Amino acid sequence: MHTVKIGIPLGMKDSSFSRVPHYAMEQNYFDAVAQLGALPVPLIYNEETLEDYLNMVDGVLIPGGSFASPVSWYEEDIPELEEATAWSDFYKKITAICLQKNIPVLGICAGMQFLACVSGGKMTVNVQEKTQTTVDHLNGAPKEEYAHKVTVHKDSLLYRITGEEVFQVNSAHTEAVTQVANNTTVSAWCTEDKCIEAIEIKNHPFALGVQWHPEFFINNPYSPHYKIMKAFIDAARK
Repeated sequence: MHTVKIGIPLGMKDSSFSRVPHYAMEQNYFDAVAQLGALPVPLIYNEETLEDYLNMVDGVLIPGGSFASPVSWYEEDIPELEEATAWSDFYKKITAICLQKNIPVLGICAGMQFLACVSGGKMTVNVQEKTQTTVDHLNGAPKEEYAHKVTVHKDSLLYRITGEEVFQVNSAHTEAVTQVANNTTVSAWCTEDKCIEAIEIKNHPFALGVQWHPEFFINNPYSPHYKIMKAFIDAARK
């Protein structure tokens, strides 16, 4: 039986782990994919071999990350915004190829933002200021705990996957998607402040982005988070 292979791009970090630049990514993404019966495949940034890697996998999970996104994606005109990094450029290339080649893709947190903005959307640098929200999208609760509710559009892939119109999610972001292109559907938003929390790309076999981190809640097969991860793995299997 074919083992489903899920590519997970690695980030590039300078930290105390090594005196030289190195790849890094949270273990939870890999553990969640493996727990659902698929083989996680780390994707390293090498432009010459990137398409070879993507031809080898059945789906791609684009994880979160701490980096500057392309300046043109932000709705604010802020001169001091950092220029996009190699890490950001890597995510951008992978996302574009997944969309062009109809590779099943799940974008988590920053991964959702890349799905939205590669497709023509816009984002804000600070969701708290943009929405004047009382919901703390970043520091209120750790990733292991729920932070707020999302409301799901009933005419969406996300609703078909979860079967739930409202459920609790965790939250760990300061930036947020504010506009989507015509080829993109908003499938969930924060119940309290309407911040965009999930998107889907039209006319693609499986291109779903969620602003939260479902990989932290997959031990319960009845939870919407487990169902999201499993639906992604199943789409890659097909």
